[in-house]
Amino acid sequence: MQADGPSEAVLRAFGAGTAERLTGGQGRSWRADDAVLKYGLGQAEVEWLHSLPPTTSVRTARPVRAADGRLIVDGWSALPYLAGGHLAGRWHDIAQAGRDLAREFADMAPPPWAAARADPWAIADRIAWEEEQLPRLAPAWLRGLADRRRHLVRPRTLIHGDLTGNVLFHPGLPPAVIDFSAYVRPVEYATAIVVVDAVCFEGAPPRTRALVLDAEAGQLLMRGILFRAVTDLLRTGAVDDSRYSPAIALLGIDR
Repeated sequence: MQADGPSEAVLRAFGAGTAERLTGGQGRSWRADDAVLKYGLGQAEVEWLHSLPPTTSVRTARPVRAADGRLIVDGWSALPYLAGGHLAGRWHDIAQAGRDLAREFADMAPPPWAAARADPWAIADRIAWEEEQLPRLAPAWLRGLADRRRHLVRPRTLIHGDLTGNVLFHPGLPPAVIDFSAYVRPVEYATAIVVVDAVCFEGAPPRTRALVLDAEAGQLLMRGILFRAVTDLLRTGAVDDSRYSPAIALLGIDR
């Protein structure tokens, strides 16, 4: 079902027409009219997303109910489509959208289902924050980077941990933040991940490091590198330091 898109029964349930696969989203998202249908979210996560308060500084979407009141139909959930696209070089605006989202959700309790997540991204995040150990297959360069972490005390709040490709821009509208990857971490950790993505995958210059507005930017960047690199390691079984060399260079450390 996931590979073929939502069935006719699912589309009817959400009042949607013909569906077309969207790029990104691990291939699990399809657009049908003014809705985006996504496969594979759990009931607890969808209910929590549905409960989030409205936002004003950024555009966000909540899961909508099917005609019979369900939030999930045959594994599919639906959200309103938010107009916009990813624009190259807008890293400053992406980081600010993440801060604005965290500010608007500052009073939200941690999602009750988050601690039980066992996907590569959740595990990598816990490893980055020394809540789990590096896997035994981690290469020496990654272990060396992990050994340079210092204990870091910062206020923690609800953040979006995968902003780079999930902030959309449209003329005359606030940025849209989609595919909420919920973590409870320091706000500037989300920015650090954006910087890692920008310099490693989008050709951003070294000065992009300055986007991380924290006196311990280096420690947050270390965790951002670990988050991305360990995710790769868990998903593929290997990770090369050359992939993350541009971000490691921002740390100014001898290797």
